[in-house]
Amino acid sequence: HQFAQDGEESGMPADFHVHSSYSFDSDSPLSAYLDRENHLLLTTDHLELANSVDDGRDDVPDFAEIARQMEFIRQESGDAGLETVVGAEVGYCREHLGRLEELVATDGIALRLLSFHAYQGH
Repeated sequence: HQFAQDGEESGMPADFHVHSSYSFDSDSPLSAYLDRENHLLLTTDHLELANSVDDGRDDVPDFAEIARQMEFIRQESGDAGLETVVGAEVGYCREHLGRLEELVATDGIALRLLSFHAYQGH
């Protein structure tokens, strides 16, 4: 996907699979994903229930806090056209599908990526 800029396509594709320090597997600050060429700040932090690579923990980012931090970064950037997108990489877990559906419906999550990190417990 390429973002329109002044009615023309940007020459640079945007990365839609990035994790910030709100994910269990990243220490990168949100500001590291400020894409000035595309006027975009986007993250897709992990939303994982019974996460097999994190000792079975539920990893549920604070999406409202992510949105607040993104707004702060937008204001600090001085880029009035900066688009902020709060996203989630949702780890499929059949055993917790009902709860996942509730969490994915959370207001403020604009982009949802589905992932399969475990199959039959592996």
